[in-house]
Amino acid sequence: MPIETGIFKFKINSEMSIFLEEQEEAKGVLNFLFKHGARIIIAFVMGSVISICLTFFIPEKFRSIGIIYPPNSFAREQLISNPQFGHETETEHLLQLLESTTLRDQVIHKFDLYNYYKLDSTVLGWRQDLQLKFIGDINFLRSKYLSVVISAELTSPELAADIVNYIIDEVNHYKKKVFKENRTSEIAFYKNRVERSEGERDSVVSLIYILKDTTDAENLIENFKLRLNKENYIENEYIDSRSMEVLIKKYNLLEAQTLSFQQDFERAKDELSKPLLKNYIVDRAVPADKKVSPSFIINALIGGILFTLTILLLVILRTNYKSFKSAL
Repeated sequence: MPIETGIFKFKINSEMSIFLEEQEEAKGVLNFLFKHGARIIIAFVMGSVISICLTFFIPEKFRSIGIIYPPNSFAREQLISNPQFGHETETEHLLQLLESTTLRDQVIHKFDLYNYYKLDSTVLGWRQDLQLKFIGDINFLRSKYLSVVISAELTSPELAADIVNYIIDEVNHYKKKVFKENRTSEIAFYKNRVERSEGERDSVVSLIYILKDTTDAENLIENFKLRLNKENYIENEYIDSRSMEVLIKKYNLLEAQTLSFQQDFERAKDELSKPLLKNYIVDRAVPADKKVSPSFIINALIGGILFTLTILLLVILRTNYKSFKSAL
Protein backbone atom coordinates (compact mmCIF):
# COMPACT_ATOMS: atom_id res chain seq x y z
CA MET A 1 0.00 0.00 0.00
CA PRO A 2 1.48 3.37 -0.96
CA ILE A 3 2.60 5.67 1.87
CA GLU A 4 0.31 8.49 0.71
CA THR A 5 -2.77 6.20 0.93
CA GLY A 6 -1.84 5.12 4.46
CA ILE A 7 -1.43 8.71 5.60
CA PHE A 8 -4.78 9.65 4.03
CA LYS A 9 -6.57 6.78 5.83
CA PHE A 10 -4.88 7.74 9.12
CA LYS A 11 -6.13 11.32 8.78
CA ILE A 12 -9.67 10.12 8.06
CA ASN A 13 -9.61 7.80 11.09
CA SER A 14 -8.29 10.62 13.31
CA GLU A 15 -10.96 13.04 12.14
CA MET A 16 -13.68 10.40 12.67
CA SER A 17 -12.37 9.74 16.17
CA ILE A 18 -12.43 13.44 17.02
CA PHE A 19 -15.94 13.74 15.59
CA LEU A 20 -17.14 10.79 17.69
CA GLU A 21 -15.60 12.33 20.82
CA GLU A 22 -17.35 15.63 20.14
CA GLN A 23 -20.61 13.75 19.66
CA GLU A 24 -20.18 12.02 22.99
CA GLU A 25 -19.43 15.31 24.71
CA ALA A 26 -22.49 16.93 23.13
CA LYS A 27 -24.64 14.03 24.24
CA GLY A 28 -23.25 14.34 27.75
CA VAL A 29 -24.09 18.05 27.87
CA LEU A 30 -27.61 17.42 26.53
CA ASN A 31 -28.18 14.62 29.02
CA PHE A 32 -27.02 16.90 31.81
CA LEU A 33 -29.37 19.67 30.65
CA PHE A 34 -32.33 17.30 30.31
CA LYS A 35 -31.59 15.78 33.70
CA HIS A 36 -31.20 19.09 35.51
CA GLY A 37 -33.30 21.32 33.23
CA ALA A 38 -35.98 21.89 35.86
CA ARG A 39 -33.37 22.91 38.41
CA ILE A 40 -31.77 25.33 35.94
CA ILE A 41 -35.10 27.00 35.18
CA ILE A 42 -36.05 27.20 38.83
CA ALA A 43 -32.63 28.61 39.71
CA PHE A 44 -32.89 31.27 37.00
CA VAL A 45 -36.38 32.28 38.12
CA MET A 46 -35.39 32.37 41.79
CA GLY A 47 -32.30 34.44 41.03
CA SER A 48 -34.33 36.89 38.95
CA VAL A 49 -37.00 37.25 41.63
CA ILE A 50 -34.40 37.80 44.36
CA SER A 51 -32.64 40.44 42.22
CA ILE A 52 -35.90 42.24 41.51
CA CYS A 53 -36.71 42.32 45.21
CA LEU A 54 -33.27 43.66 46.05
CA THR A 55 -33.62 46.31 43.32
CA PHE A 56 -36.43 47.95 45.28
CA PHE A 57 -33.91 48.74 48.04
CA ILE A 58 -31.35 50.33 45.66
CA PRO A 59 -31.71 54.16 45.46
CA GLU A 60 -32.88 55.43 42.10
CA LYS A 61 -30.46 57.63 40.17
CA PHE A 62 -31.20 60.28 37.57
CA ARG A 63 -28.76 61.61 34.99
CA SER A 64 -28.49 65.18 33.72
CA ILE A 65 -26.20 66.20 30.88
CA GLY A 66 -24.77 69.48 29.62
CA ILE A 67 -22.59 70.04 26.55
CA ILE A 68 -20.11 72.86 25.99
CA TYR A 69 -17.47 73.74 23.40
CA PRO A 70 -14.29 75.60 24.32
CA PRO A 71 -13.59 78.65 22.13
CA ASN A 72 -10.54 78.81 19.94
CA SER A 73 -8.05 80.79 22.00
CA PHE A 74 -6.44 82.20 18.84
CA ALA A 75 -9.65 83.60 17.37
CA ARG A 76 -10.18 86.75 19.48
CA GLU A 77 -9.94 89.08 16.47
CA GLN A 78 -12.33 86.86 14.53
CA LEU A 79 -14.73 86.28 17.39
CA ILE A 80 -17.55 88.25 15.76
CA SER A 81 -16.85 87.78 12.06
CA ASN A 82 -15.79 84.13 12.23
CA PRO A 83 -16.48 82.48 15.59
CA GLN A 84 -14.77 79.10 15.86
CA PHE A 85 -15.35 76.15 18.11
CA GLY A 86 -12.47 74.72 20.07
CA HIS A 87 -9.85 72.36 18.79
CA GLU A 88 -8.17 69.45 20.50
CA THR A 89 -5.75 71.54 22.56
CA GLU A 90 -8.49 73.82 23.91
CA THR A 91 -10.67 70.80 24.72
CA GLU A 92 -7.85 69.17 26.68
CA HIS A 93 -7.24 72.40 28.59
CA LEU A 94 -10.95 72.65 29.42
CA LEU A 95 -11.00 69.06 30.68
CA GLN A 96 -8.05 69.81 32.93
CA LEU A 97 -9.94 72.75 34.44
CA LEU A 98 -13.08 70.68 34.94
CA GLU A 99 -11.20 67.85 36.62
CA SER A 100 -9.17 70.15 38.86
CA THR A 101 -9.36 69.70 42.62
CA THR A 102 -10.19 73.38 43.12
CA LEU A 103 -13.34 73.27 40.98
CA ARG A 104 -14.32 69.93 42.53
CA ASP A 105 -14.05 71.39 46.04
CA GLN A 106 -16.17 74.37 44.97
CA VAL A 107 -18.96 72.06 43.80
CA ILE A 108 -18.76 69.93 46.95
CA HIS A 109 -18.97 73.00 49.20
CA LYS A 110 -21.66 74.72 47.13
CA PHE A 111 -24.08 71.77 47.19
CA ASP A 112 -23.08 70.34 50.58
CA LEU A 113 -22.18 66.95 49.14
CA TYR A 114 -20.73 65.94 52.51
CA ASN A 115 -24.26 65.43 53.77
CA TYR A 116 -25.54 64.10 50.46
CA TYR A 117 -23.15 61.14 50.65
CA LYS A 118 -23.73 60.80 54.42
CA LEU A 119 -20.03 60.57 55.22
CA ASP A 120 -18.72 60.53 58.76
CA SER A 121 -15.93 63.08 59.03
CA THR A 122 -14.57 61.32 62.11
CA VAL A 123 -13.69 58.23 60.10
CA LEU A 124 -10.17 58.10 58.69
CA GLY A 125 -10.10 58.45 54.90
CA TRP A 126 -13.49 60.12 54.54
CA ARG A 127 -12.07 62.78 52.24
CA GLN A 128 -10.77 60.16 49.82
CA ASP A 129 -14.18 58.44 49.88
CA LEU A 130 -15.84 61.76 49.09
CA GLN A 131 -13.51 62.37 46.15
CA LEU A 132 -14.11 58.87 44.77
CA LYS A 133 -17.90 59.17 45.08
CA PHE A 134 -17.79 62.56 43.34
CA ILE A 135 -15.66 61.20 40.49
CA GLY A 136 -17.99 58.22 40.15
CA ASP A 137 -21.17 60.33 39.94
CA ILE A 138 -19.96 63.42 38.06
CA ASN A 139 -18.07 62.83 34.83
CA PHE A 140 -16.44 64.92 32.10
CA LEU A 141 -16.03 63.33 28.69
CA ARG A 142 -14.59 64.55 25.41
CA SER A 143 -16.85 63.65 22.51
CA LYS A 144 -15.67 62.76 19.03
CA TYR A 145 -16.77 66.26 17.98
CA LEU A 146 -14.28 67.81 20.48
CA SER A 147 -17.04 69.03 22.74
CA VAL A 148 -17.04 68.38 26.48
CA VAL A 149 -19.98 66.47 27.96
CA ILE A 150 -20.69 67.12 31.64
CA SER A 151 -22.92 64.52 33.29
CA ALA A 152 -24.15 64.05 36.84
CA GLU A 153 -25.88 60.89 38.05
CA LEU A 154 -27.52 61.44 41.45
CA THR A 155 -30.57 60.39 43.44
CA SER A 156 -32.14 63.84 42.97
CA PRO A 157 -32.85 64.91 39.36
CA GLU A 158 -32.96 68.57 40.39
CA LEU A 159 -29.63 68.37 42.21
CA ALA A 160 -28.00 66.64 39.23
CA ALA A 161 -29.19 69.36 36.84
CA ASP A 162 -28.19 72.16 39.22
CA ILE A 163 -24.66 70.78 39.61
CA VAL A 164 -24.14 70.43 35.85
CA ASN A 165 -25.38 73.96 35.17
CA TYR A 166 -23.29 75.35 38.03
CA ILE A 167 -20.18 73.75 36.55
CA ILE A 168 -21.05 75.12 33.09
CA ASP A 169 -21.30 78.64 34.49
CA GLU A 170 -18.51 78.39 37.03
CA VAL A 171 -15.86 77.09 34.64
CA ASN A 172 -15.94 80.45 32.83
CA HIS A 173 -15.43 82.31 36.13
CA TYR A 174 -12.72 79.85 37.11
CA LYS A 175 -10.90 80.37 33.80
CA LYS A 176 -11.20 84.13 34.22
CA LYS A 177 -9.87 83.92 37.78
CA VAL A 178 -6.83 81.88 36.74
CA PHE A 179 -6.24 84.15 33.74
CA LYS A 180 -6.56 87.32 35.83
CA GLU A 181 -4.20 86.03 38.54
CA ASN A 182 -1.53 85.21 35.98
CA ARG A 183 -1.98 88.43 34.05
CA THR A 184 -2.07 90.55 37.23
CA SER A 185 1.30 89.12 38.25
CA GLU A 186 2.59 89.91 34.77
CA ILE A 187 1.33 93.49 34.97
CA ALA A 188 2.94 93.93 38.38
CA PHE A 189 6.24 92.80 36.86
CA TYR A 190 5.94 95.27 33.95
CA LYS A 191 4.99 98.11 36.30
CA ASN A 192 7.95 97.41 38.56
CA ARG A 193 10.26 97.32 35.55
CA VAL A 194 8.99 100.68 34.30
CA GLU A 195 9.40 102.27 37.74
CA ARG A 196 12.98 100.99 38.07
CA SER A 197 13.86 102.26 34.61
CA GLU A 198 12.31 105.65 35.34
CA GLY A 199 14.26 105.82 38.59
CA GLU A 200 17.55 105.15 36.81
CA ARG A 201 16.71 107.73 34.14
CA ASP A 202 15.76 110.36 36.72
CA SER A 203 18.99 109.78 38.65
CA VAL A 204 20.93 110.51 35.45
CA VAL A 205 18.85 113.65 34.92
CA SER A 206 19.77 114.80 38.42
CA LEU A 207 23.46 114.33 37.65
CA ILE A 208 23.08 116.31 34.45
CA TYR A 209 21.53 119.30 36.22
CA ILE A 210 24.18 119.21 38.92
CA LEU A 211 26.72 120.18 36.23
CA LYS A 212 25.00 123.50 35.57
CA ASP A 213 22.48 125.53 37.47
CA THR A 214 20.07 127.00 34.97
CA THR A 215 16.97 129.10 35.26
CA ASP A 216 15.36 127.20 32.40
CA ALA A 217 16.31 123.69 33.45
CA GLU A 218 13.73 121.94 31.29
CA ASN A 219 15.62 122.92 28.12
CA LEU A 220 19.05 121.86 29.27
CA ILE A 221 19.01 118.27 27.97
CA GLU A 222 17.25 119.10 24.73
CA ASN A 223 19.60 122.00 24.06
CA PHE A 224 22.62 119.80 24.61
CA LYS A 225 21.26 117.19 22.21
CA LEU A 226 20.67 119.91 19.64
CA ARG A 227 24.25 121.09 20.12
CA LEU A 228 25.54 117.58 19.49
CA ASN A 229 23.61 117.59 16.22
CA LYS A 230 25.15 120.95 15.30
CA GLU A 231 21.74 122.55 15.23
CA ASN A 232 20.38 125.60 16.98
CA TYR A 233 20.82 125.78 20.74
CA ILE A 234 20.71 128.29 23.56
CA GLU A 235 24.29 129.12 24.44
CA ASN A 236 23.75 129.88 28.12
CA GLU A 237 21.91 126.58 28.67
CA TYR A 238 24.74 124.49 27.29
CA ILE A 239 27.75 122.89 28.94
CA ASP A 240 30.50 121.84 26.57
CA SER A 241 32.10 118.98 28.49
CA ARG A 242 32.89 115.28 28.07
CA SER A 243 31.06 114.33 31.28
CA MET A 244 27.90 115.99 30.00
CA GLU A 245 28.10 114.07 26.75
CA VAL A 246 28.46 110.73 28.58
CA LEU A 247 25.48 111.48 30.78
CA ILE A 248 23.34 112.53 27.83
CA LYS A 249 24.10 109.29 26.00
CA LYS A 250 23.19 107.31 29.10
CA TYR A 251 20.05 109.37 29.42
CA ASN A 252 19.08 108.62 25.82
CA LEU A 253 19.49 104.87 26.39
CA LEU A 254 17.46 104.93 29.59
CA GLU A 255 14.76 107.10 27.99
CA ALA A 256 14.41 104.63 25.09
CA GLN A 257 14.37 101.69 27.52
CA THR A 258 11.72 103.34 29.69
CA LEU A 259 9.57 104.03 26.65
CA SER A 260 9.82 100.39 25.56
CA PHE A 261 8.95 99.17 29.05
CA GLN A 262 5.99 101.54 29.20
CA GLN A 263 4.69 100.14 25.90
CA ASP A 264 4.92 96.58 27.27
CA PHE A 265 3.10 97.71 30.40
CA GLU A 266 0.31 99.34 28.41
CA ARG A 267 -0.09 96.28 26.18
CA ALA A 268 -0.38 94.03 29.24
CA LYS A 269 -3.05 96.29 30.75
CA ASP A 270 -4.90 96.30 27.44
CA GLU A 271 -4.88 92.49 27.30
CA LEU A 272 -6.24 92.30 30.82
CA SER A 273 -9.09 94.66 29.94
CA LYS A 274 -10.19 92.50 27.00
CA PRO A 275 -13.05 90.09 27.70
CA LEU A 276 -12.07 86.44 28.13
CA LEU A 277 -13.57 84.17 25.50
CA LYS A 278 -16.37 82.13 27.03
CA ASN A 279 -17.30 78.53 26.38
CA TYR A 280 -20.06 77.89 23.86
CA ILE A 281 -23.00 76.33 25.67
CA VAL A 282 -24.69 73.77 23.42
CA ASP A 283 -27.02 72.18 25.98
CA ARG A 284 -27.83 73.10 29.54
CA ALA A 285 -28.95 70.39 31.95
CA VAL A 286 -32.59 69.82 32.80
CA PRO A 287 -33.97 67.55 35.55
CA ALA A 288 -34.52 64.03 34.20
CA ASP A 289 -37.98 62.44 34.33
CA LYS A 290 -36.76 58.87 33.99
CA LYS A 291 -34.25 57.07 36.18
CA VAL A 292 -31.14 55.51 34.66
CA SER A 293 -30.55 53.04 37.46
CA PRO A 294 -31.29 50.59 38.86
CA SER A 295 -32.83 48.62 35.97
CA PHE A 296 -35.19 45.79 36.93
CA ILE A 297 -34.62 43.94 33.65
CA ILE A 298 -30.83 44.11 33.76
CA ASN A 299 -30.70 43.20 37.45
CA ALA A 300 -33.13 40.31 36.90
CA LEU A 301 -31.02 38.92 34.05
CA ILE A 302 -27.77 39.31 35.99
CA GLY A 303 -29.27 37.79 39.15
CA GLY A 304 -30.84 34.89 37.24
CA ILE A 305 -27.62 34.08 35.40
CA LEU A 306 -25.44 34.28 38.51
CA PHE A 307 -27.84 32.15 40.55
CA THR A 308 -28.08 29.60 37.73
CA LEU A 309 -24.30 29.37 37.38
CA THR A 310 -24.00 28.91 41.14
CA ILE A 311 -26.51 26.02 41.12
CA LEU A 312 -24.82 24.42 38.09
CA LEU A 313 -21.46 24.63 39.83
CA LEU A 314 -22.87 22.96 42.94
CA VAL A 315 -24.49 20.19 40.86
CA ILE A 316 -21.25 19.55 38.95
CA LEU A 317 -19.22 19.45 42.15
CA ARG A 318 -21.73 17.08 43.73
CA THR A 319 -21.73 14.75 40.68
CA ASN A 320 -17.94 14.67 40.50
CA TYR A 321 -17.73 14.05 44.22
CA LYS A 322 -20.05 11.03 43.90
CA SER A 323 -18.02 9.69 40.98
CA PHE A 324 -14.78 10.16 42.91
CA LYS A 325 -16.25 8.51 46.03
CA SER A 326 -17.58 5.49 44.05
CA ALA A 327 -14.18 5.09 42.37
CA LEU A 328 -12.59 4.74 45.79
